[in-house]
Amino acid sequence: MNQTSQVNTQEPTNELNLADIWIICTRYKLIILMVTILGLSIGGISATFLPTYYVSDMLIKPRSEDRSGIPSSGLASLGALTGGLINSGGGENDALLMHITSRTFILSFIEKNNLSAQIYATKGWDPKTSELIFDTDIYDPIHKKWIDHSAKPKPIIVYKKFMKDFFSIQPDIKNNTLILQIQYYDPSLAYKWLQDLSKEINNYLKTRSQITTNKRLSYLYKTLDATSNNTMKNLIGDLIKEQMRSLMMTSFNEGFAFEVIDPPMLANRPASSKIPLFIFLGGILGFITAIFGVLFLSMTRKKIS
Repeated sequence: MNQTSQVNTQEPTNELNLADIWIICTRYKLIILMVTILGLSIGGISATFLPTYYVSDMLIKPRSEDRSGIPSSGLASLGALTGGLINSGGGENDALLMHITSRTFILSFIEKNNLSAQIYATKGWDPKTSELIFDTDIYDPIHKKWIDHSAKPKPIIVYKKFMKDFFSIQPDIKNNTLILQIQYYDPSLAYKWLQDLSKEINNYLKTRSQITTNKRLSYLYKTLDATSNNTMKNLIGDLIKEQMRSLMMTSFNEGFAFEVIDPPMLANRPASSKIPLFIFLGGILGFITAIFGVLFLSMTRKKIS
């Protein structure tokens, strides 16, 4: 019994300490170096196949003042008349952000400007010919049509790709501003899309405001016809005047939703390259792979021997 116990305690283990790891790495340093260089090369080569983007951005400041045209006392009275259905709270910044990124607005913008193919079926841009490079397996750029019905993406797929790959919003809570940014293969299209999108969101929210104001007016006129109290009639009359003024001012206000602090510019250089990042990641992965590889090889040989 004691002999068996003694034999077991003398059996070699497969555990490695730091000293063993250092000795193994030193012994196989050339292999580690070669695999690391290979990882660097693969990372650099992979980065060259990434598409080149041109970025256009603009700085805007959402309108924080009340756009309804009703003074605070009038809003309180109108809220009381409607049983609290009309909210007098602000939240213009959050509302603007939600509307810009909403599926309703983005998809209407894409459909209005016929951008589905440029978003979903484009692989790059040729700066020599200034023409987009399309994936001809799903889209025919000559006849400007999809290869077949199955190749045409659903609107929600186009929306997700546009939001993921091309459009972004960076809020600055401290300064109460937003940076709208579009990156795309073609710099002129990135610039044009951002300009068109900023105009569309203004028109979109302006139209929504006009619809809401008309609904308020309709409600106020019905309430005015139904009441016989002179005090209430005077109050409702004042509210109607304010709503009419709001409707008139909305029609002439070009910067309805936000103020443009810094307009977009046409990019003449591509966005910062990701080649150094890919080279770094390739080198790190190559180094780690080499370390684990030589340790596994050394432990396997030790076990066999």
